[in-house]
Amino acid sequence: MWELTEEDLEPIAIGAGILGTGGGGNPYLGYLRAREALRRVGTVEVVDPTELGNADEIVVSGGMGSPVVSYEKLPQGDEEANAVRALERHLGVRFDAVAPFEMGGGNSMAPLVVSAALGIPVIDGDGMGRAFPELQMITYLIYGGSAAPAALADERGNEVVLSEVTDPKWL
Repeated sequence: MWELTEEDLEPIAIGAGILGTGGGGNPYLGYLRAREALRRVGTVEVVDPTELGNADEIVVSGGMGSPVVSYEKLPQGDEEANAVRALERHLGVRFDAVAPFEMGGGNSMAPLVVSAALGIPVIDGDGMGRAFPELQMITYLIYGGSAAPAALADERGNEVVLSEVTDPKWL
């Protein structure tokens, strides 16, 4: 476990841009969002996946769709955290940690924003190894993993929870 500070963000954003191989858009907007979140809380805890227990509840967080939209219409900043809260209410659980689903663009920073907002650790990991265009390509869904339930939230406070997803490529 280690504490991530504002000083750590720029190198992480640069590395995410490189590891994302150009996918997922520019990590700069995500960097700004994470920087503001860390200025509010000071630090976030980063944990190695091996530090988690089998009973720990983990949530995967990030954005979907073309990253260009987030430059045309800036996010409020709490969309991902609101989606996680909606999922917690739906499942009746409190998540123990948040994991990134890809290491590219803004999605490399989104779990840091969620971690700061909810006071839960972020997992030092990556579900794709780079940025990929479709959800069903993430490691977490291999061998029959499910994308459901899934929660979505927008900048106006609207939330929806999908209790079943026929195929993650349609999410």
